Amino acid sequence: MNEEVRDPRQASRGGMITLFTMLGLFLLGSVAFQRVLSQPELAGHGAEGLTFFGDRLASEPLATLPLIALMFSAVASLQSGVIPTVRGMFAMSRDRTLGPVWGRISPKYKTPAAGTLLLGACAAAMAFLAMVIPTLSDMILAAVNAIGVVVALAYALTALAAAVRFRGLLREDPWQGVRAVILPTLSAAVLLGLGGYLCHSYYVSTDHFEADPDNGWFMLLCPGLMIGTGILAAAWAKWVRKSPYFRTGHGTDADELFASEASEASETATV
Repeated sequence: MNEEVRDPRQASRGGMITLFTMLGLFLLGSVAFQRVLSQPELAGHGAEGLTFFGDRLASEPLATLPLIALMFSAVASLQSGVIPTVRGMFAMSRDRTLGPVWGRISPKYKTPAAGTLLLGACAAAMAFLAMVIPTLSDMILAAVNAIGVVVALAYALTALAAAVRFRGLLREDPWQGVRAVILPTLSAAVLLGLGGYLCHSYYVSTDHFEADPDNGWFMLLCPGLMIGTGILAAAWAKWVRKSPYFRTGHGTDADELFASEASEASETATV
């Protein structure tokens, strides 16, 4: 919502409407499932829960409607996962914190087409390998189950970055300072506390390591690997790729990037 509108007031209003709409849908779904299915039925029909839920509500063809909704949900989830990720990678490529392939723009559609295709190919390869390698499948399942640790850390760091960026408002405008500095800092503290508690619960849940999505140490390994690879990528960008982002803290202007690409293309054509 924030990226698709020009007026910041519309962005904030649209974001809040979206937030409460999703909250209402989640609550509706949660209450509906628990009203129709018992706890043993919910536990015993994990992956097939939606199909079982539809059969309990109505006979065919109406019982198929939840599956149709699931297919639309899968398409929407694909779009909401791929498009923002590729956009973020495009911005990081623009600032030279990622490689140039993520910043290549389709001359026809003016979108980061190369990054989209590359990300889709990586996802397809992971899905295929997960079907033939049980350990990889367990790793992906554990990563999904433990993603809360990474999400908590990412949003906490975002909140702290916002607090540092706008810390001057505490002197200039105390009310804005509360909104832009104090509240994000408190939010970051809560998220770090929740993430830390989740890590602690994983650590004390077992006394041995096992490649199983129910093993707490294995659950800790997955977010640890994700965070570790991010740190390695940042180190590579800072000391090998020499990204100016780490010196200035500012991103590269998009027009400057396009001008640079046009210049490189012209030089290549001349050669």
